[in-house]
Amino acid sequence: MPIITLLGLAQVNADATKVVFVADDGYTAEVTLEDLNACADCIVSFRSNGGFSTVLPGFAGSLQVKGVIEIQVQ
Repeated sequence: MPIITLLGLAQVNADATKVVFVADDGYTAEVTLEDLNACADCIVSFRSNGGFSTVLPGFAGSLQVKGVIEIQVQ
């Protein structure tokens, strides 16, 4: 599902400026909301072995989070 669609369904607070992806191993990655809104190809995907991952084309590898268990909008 496109991340911008997911965030739209969540009715993000107008004051929010960043999104933090939290992995099942405690890893976190932070992306500005502005950058995500500009990325129509950024998605949250299902993993073949269960769970979710971020797929953010054109973003740094450190933002490609596997095992996403939480998405925080701050």
